[in-house]
Amino acid sequence: MTVAARLMTLAWVRAKTLRNSLRVLRRQSSLKIFVILFFAIGLWGGLYFIFLDGFRFLGRGPLEDFRDTIVQILFAVFFLSLFIMLTFSNAIIAYGSLFRSEETAFLFARPFSPWQIFAYKLSETLLFSSWAFLFLALPLIVAYGVSGRSPWYFYPGAAAFFGVFAVIPAAVGGGVTLLIARFLPRFAAENAGTFSGDRRRAGGGGLGGRVPSAP
Repeated sequence: MTVAARLMTLAWVRAKTLRNSLRVLRRQSSLKIFVILFFAIGLWGGLYFIFLDGFRFLGRGPLEDFRDTIVQILFAVFFLSLFIMLTFSNAIIAYGSLFRSEETAFLFARPFSPWQIFAYKLSETLLFSSWAFLFLALPLIVAYGVSGRSPWYFYPGAAAFFGVFAVIPAAVGGGVTLLIARFLPRFAAENAGTFSGDRRRAGGGGLGGRVPSAP
């Protein structure tokens, strides 16, 4: 099986899990789902109108001449703050996903290389940590585009930019997680022992062989 086929297999399993979760969600109370959607849409709409009013305020009066400079500073501070928060968020989620997850130990007992498992878990971490970022950032960008009467291609371009931006803190957070596991002996020893035991049991029971423990 090729590398791409193995990664597609993992993605297919995750998609099937998500589909089953949506089926379970359908069985929940309709009122509960309605309340969640109502407040989510209300929050998104409230943020949109607040940002829109702020950009329009910067476009009139004595601040009009400094609008571009102020907007640049606001965006720089906003994305820097998001980068820091997303890096910490991705690092925490990646640590739990890579070193505290039974699924990771199960995957190590299967024909997947470590970097394939890492890429799979990193993409999972990206999805878990970035949905709130997209939810909060999209009304800001839409309000900015509407206030500046931007052309239609500004919006898909901004969405693509968000997708690329979200990958950067995810990669940094994943790298920080690996460095922590590598250079903090207590964490490394605990995780190595856990994976060694799981892989030995999986190898001895399912494959009829013995997986050597980590040095």
